[in-house]
Amino acid sequence: MYPQLILSYVPLDKVHKSTDLGRVQVDPSFANWQLMSDLSLPENAASILSISPGNLPVGTGYFCLYTIQGQSYTHVDMSKKALC
Repeated sequence: MYPQLILSYVPLDKVHKSTDLGRVQVDPSFANWQLMSDLSLPENAASILSISPGNLPVGTGYFCLYTIQGQSYTHVDMSKKALC
């Protein structure tokens, strides 16, 4: 299985708005890849400081540190669907 690759980006049509999350899904044959936009935060982040895939006994998911109006927040999603 290919290691999880999670990224934060600002879509071209939202340059002055919020940052989005995405993940790269690699085909098992390594022939193709696809940018998936099925990850989300509970709020619109002004910027994402750090994001990391995570594996815990309760599930597979990601950890995210982000800011909104100068305040830092954390978000953890350990649902198996988060990185399937």
